[in-house]
Amino acid sequence: MSLLLAASQDLYIYTTSTGCDVALPAQPILEFATPLMAESAAWWVQLLITYARALQFFIYLRYTMQFFIHISPYDGGFVETLYNLPMWYISLWRGFLPNIGGIDLGLMLGPWVLERTENLLQQLIIIDPDGIQY
Repeated sequence: MSLLLAASQDLYIYTTSTGCDVALPAQPILEFATPLMAESAAWWVQLLITYARALQFFIYLRYTMQFFIHISPYDGGFVETLYNLPMWYISLWRGFLPNIGGIDLGLMLGPWVLERTENLLQQLIIIDPDGIQY
């Protein structure tokens, strides 16, 4: 099935700034002037993807800890640290959408936006003028 999907994926010819023709899938492309810049941009993209995944993990861990009554996130120590790690991101979305039945829907929007951002970063194609992908 994966071979069929790979074969049916539309490729198009992208011409780099130096005139090289490269067959690439129809995804966002970032072309950099030097291989060093392309390599460092790819490193930053991977770092952002890793950071987004870690932040998602800590957000879901915080939401899971809220369901267990016997775990108090306010008694100090390691549990409080885990509970407060994603607080800066959660506070961006708190009160963004109205409450429905006592549930703040903005808190559901934050992880969704984080996941969509991660997917967009994964789809980026980073190339240098010679057409080498990073």
